[in-house]
Amino acid sequence: MKKFIVCLILNFLSLSAYSTANDNNAGVDSYVNQLIKNGLEVFNDQNLTQDGKIAKSKMLILANLDLDWMAKFTLGVYRRTLTPEQIKQFTEVYGNYVSTVYADLVKNYHGQQPKVEQVRILDKGEFMVEMLIGTAKVNYLVRQKDASDNSSFKVSDVITEGVSMISSQQSEFMNILSNSGFDTLIDELVKKS
Repeated sequence: MKKFIVCLILNFLSLSAYSTANDNNAGVDSYVNQLIKNGLEVFNDQNLTQDGKIAKSKMLILANLDLDWMAKFTLGVYRRTLTPEQIKQFTEVYGNYVSTVYADLVKNYHGQQPKVEQVRILDKGEFMVEMLIGTAKVNYLVRQKDASDNSSFKVSDVITEGVSMISSQQSEFMNILSNSGFDTLIDELVKKS
């Protein structure tokens, strides 16, 4: 499990350069290349302490995950039973949970270089970025938030070994909501943050 999570954070923060022949991918290419640059700058900055790298990684993760969409997705059908205030509270706690857990894994980075293998268009404004780090294949669902803004991309899911991060979280969170309720879910995520 630790290897799986390390691969997630390394792939998310240190995408390697690639090119595609399809001009329709220009916006997502630019987004991914900038994310590559930013991630590698954090990982390779010799002037940053480990805590500094973790803090910068957390900011990078928060800036690049589609947390509103992801939070709502992970709540599943229970989202309809929650108040707008509860959804807002969950989104904030969820964002802190995800960014803290993954940023902390920077400690396990030792110079690994991932490779982008392919970018596929799934639908208008939706792309699957396929990557390889070591022997682990990781895919990222990247969505364009605003079709009129070619720089409005966000990562919406991470899929490793065929397992979707947000689908796994949805299953876990719905189980907690069903058995213990909303407050317990919030408490569990705060503890893990």
